[in-house]
Amino acid sequence: MGCFSWRFADKNNKRRLKIDRAAYVMCPDGGILYEPCYNGYGDFAGKDIYDLVADWNRKFLSQNPYFVIKSIGREISSYNWYLYYANLELSPKEIERRLREDRIWNSCTEYRDIGICIACEDEDNAALPYPIKICQSKPVGTVAYYQGLPASEVDPYRGD
Repeated sequence: MGCFSWRFADKNNKRRLKIDRAAYVMCPDGGILYEPCYNGYGDFAGKDIYDLVADWNRKFLSQNPYFVIKSIGREISSYNWYLYYANLELSPKEIERRLREDRIWNSCTEYRDIGICIACEDEDNAALPYPIKICQSKPVGTVAYYQGLPASEVDPYRGD
């Protein structure tokens, strides 16, 4: 598995999150996740960033099936996992179970893979109503602060 890393939203995407360094994930509800030693695999404070971005945007995307994933020009509803994801009564674990059992998406059967589809590319992440935003300094824990930050961009050096 490759490493994932980003540039810091609070530094206008000019500074990179390096592996083994501290970072804060700013959540859309104003919450903050602190990771003292980033491992390079998208884990922040015991949570997977791609699970989080899938959760944050799930209601919006379930109500907007024609939302386009810009990097590939594809509507969200055209993904074979979309019907499960858009069913807000299903938990992420239930979505994973159904994807595996129904062999809907053979190569990717984890909920985080949905987050990767919708937010792995800079233009896709930035287009979401609730993109990934990672900070170097401890952010102010408010919704307004989250809204004022730019989306974090991918670090092309992957944290090296």
